[in-house]
Amino acid sequence: MPRDLDFKREKRVRSRVHSFDMVRSQLPGLAAQVARGQVKNVVILDGANDFLLPLKAVEAGTLEPAAYAAALPGITAQAGANLTTAVTTLLASSPHVRLVISTIDISNLPIVRSLTALSPAFGSYNGVIRGLASSSPRVALVDLAAINQQLGQVPGASVPFGGTTINAFNDHFGTAVRPLSPAEIVRYAARVQYRIRHNGPRA
Repeated sequence: MPRDLDFKREKRVRSRVHSFDMVRSQLPGLAAQVARGQVKNVVILDGANDFLLPLKAVEAGTLEPAAYAAALPGITAQAGANLTTAVTTLLASSPHVRLVISTIDISNLPIVRSLTALSPAFGSYNGVIRGLASSSPRVALVDLAAINQQLGQVPGASVPFGGTTINAFNDHFGTAVRPLSPAEIVRYAARVQYRIRHNGPRA
């Protein structure tokens, strides 16, 4: 990222609703800002809710898992089409705009783990995202799905990331803290119990 980047000219698109709503309500105004040169950098985080919003109905019991699984090809295709519309529209709005798009990975959510049909759907949608990123030098990719998959396969506390290795475990954390004695533990427990019973500090 350039050091002299004007953050007033950077825009993040993160839809809290369906990607169709992003295309309908957010994209036209953003494309106009890009065309006027008011926005030069756009970060797009979109698509996850296309899968998650119907999952809420599954979780609530108003939609059968089998029905959701049957709808996944259509959901995936529509999400990909909407993102493609956003990317191509913004690129066409100005030759100077630069985009950052990201793959999605919500596989760790409990409701997602219970539906094996979601894995191929995510793979297909992420394939569209990677294809869009490779289609133009003005589109950069943050491959969160690949990063998360890589992290999940790394044993221990050392994680390779960005050309370096991160130690995710602090070996020295708490080493300078003196352990409580048994008498201190008992006194502390007594104070807590007193506060619970009397709703106030112990005299």
